[in-house]
Amino acid sequence: MTKNERGILSEWQVASHRRRFYGETLLNHRYKTPFAEIDLVLHHQQEASLTMIEVKTDATYIRDGEPVGLRQRQRLLAAREYLDDISGMQVRLLVAVVSHSQESALICRVRYFELANY
Repeated sequence: MTKNERGILSEWQVASHRRRFYGETLLNHRYKTPFAEIDLVLHHQQEASLTMIEVKTDATYIRDGEPVGLRQRQRLLAAREYLDDISGMQVRLLVAVVSHSQESALICRVRYFELANY
């Protein structure tokens, strides 16, 4: 499996996980804003909110306790503000880190990190 294929698989695994365990519905996959491409945009109907998720495949992305670097964080926060403005809903920004099993890419562990405004 190529790196790109593993990345797409990870995005769909996270979307499935969010639907099953959080009741969110996928609205957009790889949604382009003027600031960044958002891997997943999900809607939680009961809370009338959106969740945007940046998906990282592999735990090696976590450096110094942070799943994304400063520049990417700034782009994602700007994209979240943009999405908040155009949707009129509260938008939560998460990074999902997906670690796949050695035996099969279909077996994975997903960890979520919430990005704060700092």
